[in-house]
Amino acid sequence: MRTTTTMDKEIDTFLRKLSLGAIAIASLTLVILFLQTPDTCVPPEAPSKPHLRFPKSSCDFTSTRPHLPSDKKNNRLWSSRDWNN
Repeated sequence: MRTTTTMDKEIDTFLRKLSLGAIAIASLTLVILFLQTPDTCVPPEAPSKPHLRFPKSSCDFTSTRPHLPSDKKNNRLWSSRDWNN
């Protein structure tokens, strides 16, 4: 029969190996996720990642909002309920 100290050492060694294995698998998975570009929502003619602005959604990095003239923006603001109160 084994003593408790021998059993504790074996359990400690097993748990240490198990945690190192889990850390290695998690690190490898994280590296793969960082290096792999997803195929969805990325058109082939899109510039590389560092040149993109931060997207508002996962599929909205190429569309830009149209710029409105100042008169139209002001008229919309002045006709709003909050402005008139």
